[in-house]
Amino acid sequence: ILPFKQVAAELPDIDFSACDKPLDAAIQWCDCRCREMFRLDQPMFDAAILRLSESDSIFYLCLHHLIADANAFRIAVQRLAAFYSGPLIDDDCKPPQYSDYVTVGPLQNRATVAEATTSRLPELYGQPNRENGFHSSRIDCDIDAELLDSFYDLANRGQARSLSRDLAHFNLFATLLFDFLYRISGQRQLTIGAPFHNRSSSAYRETIGLFMELFPLRVELEGNETFLTLLEKVKLESTRFLHRATREMPTTTSAFNAVFNFINIDFGNFAGIGMQTEWLHPGGCDKQHVLRMHLLQFASGT
Repeated sequence: ILPFKQVAAELPDIDFSACDKPLDAAIQWCDCRCREMFRLDQPMFDAAILRLSESDSIFYLCLHHLIADANAFRIAVQRLAAFYSGPLIDDDCKPPQYSDYVTVGPLQNRATVAEATTSRLPELYGQPNRENGFHSSRIDCDIDAELLDSFYDLANRGQARSLSRDLAHFNLFATLLFDFLYRISGQRQLTIGAPFHNRSSSAYRETIGLFMELFPLRVELEGNETFLTLLEKVKLESTRFLHRATREMPTTTSAFNAVFNFINIDFGNFAGIGMQTEWLHPGGCDKQHVLRMHLLQFASGT
């Protein structure tokens, strides 16, 4: 972990306004750019300004997962916006440093606990588990407004309600994933991995770095299982998940081959300017994971 220092890097300014379809051309550029490999002896970030017209631009930002998690993107964008909306930050006013987390953070006080795993990883669609390399493909699914409203209504009702709206959403989608895994594997004892943000203090919540760790959620489906009875098991297990995530060391990712990544981040506007955010998929993955479900939920919806 390097101490705070300034890194000299150029910010390309690329004009797509003369293209027949500026937005399509810029999106194609972003899709290609985000798949380029980082050199570990060079800065672990990439950024560019893509101009679509006199009034519309795209800010492209790519951070290597070695130095950042999803929350780090929010912090980086909000700090950049601060330069546009306020006075320049004094050189002596340095932001919180990731090295502080590594040396005195929560990981120093956690117990190492032996992780019990399921008897075997589920074989999806009857296919034997094997490492498929580090490349993956992604299928994007937009939830239509009517279905999304029904989902929000369910999350606020009786048995589906939880300590917070976000936790209720997490539990419902985790239940759907467990049910789907059972249907395509036939296995009743199931384990999935889920990221925990690990940002336990106000300083850590404003620190750029890789805080996120993966922890397991485990359920066992009965022969007469219904969606609501499975949801109750998931709600209990998510409470255990939060307990483990704050007290134990993270498990190895080989304990599961399916992951539920619930990304609920509010980027806000950019120095008072309206902004839309889109995550890009660079085509990489952990080689032992055969299925990942990413739920991207911003302030304006899912």
